[in-house]
Amino acid sequence: MRRWWIVLAVGLSGCREPAPVVSGAKVVDSAGIQVITSSAPGWGDTPRWKVASDPSLVLGGVAGDPALDFLSIVGAKRLDDGSLVVANGGTGELRWFSPEGTPVRSVGGRASAKSPFAAIASFYSLGDTLVAWDARARVLTRLSSEGMVLRQDTLRIWASRYARLVLERAKGNKREACRVLDISYHTLQAYLRFPWQEEIIDAPPVTEPQAV
Repeated sequence: MRRWWIVLAVGLSGCREPAPVVSGAKVVDSAGIQVITSSAPGWGDTPRWKVASDPSLVLGGVAGDPALDFLSIVGAKRLDDGSLVVANGGTGELRWFSPEGTPVRSVGGRASAKSPFAAIASFYSLGDTLVAWDARARVLTRLSSEGMVLRQDTLRIWASRYARLVLERAKGNKREACRVLDISYHTLQAYLRFPWQEEIIDAPPVTEPQAV
């Protein structure tokens, strides 16, 4: 059956109409395969968009300045006021910059034991809320655009909530709850011991970028 599918695919590709050629494109035939090389934009001479020859802003590459020394950038976000937030994976921190590129503040990192997170595996935004995921601690942190911690959740919180729900439906029968969850009794006990309430954590003090 697999051989018939291969023959059919080859037959269909041979009957396909040749791709339309735009002006400024060079067409050659290579062993029955049409190769098109375009050296000009497909929209013709009408100007549409172009990449500037010089960047409007440059961040990083400043030796000796820890605020402008990046390692393993996870992501970046331009805020509504024009400022930038860069997630520096190498130090596990979020760094704020003014629209002109001046360091403003940093949140997180391994320099302080009071940091809300010490590592960043991914960084994205939901509206005006910034979200950082610490894969090591399995903690999801939501921050305001100014860097204030709004909320932190861990996977254990959700596991604890679900375990309690299953146990409630099982009318307190832990053996039945373990069967439904497909976990051991000791694991269930660990989930039940963990606080299931949503954690609302006060924001850490906003400080200037620090050396790490």
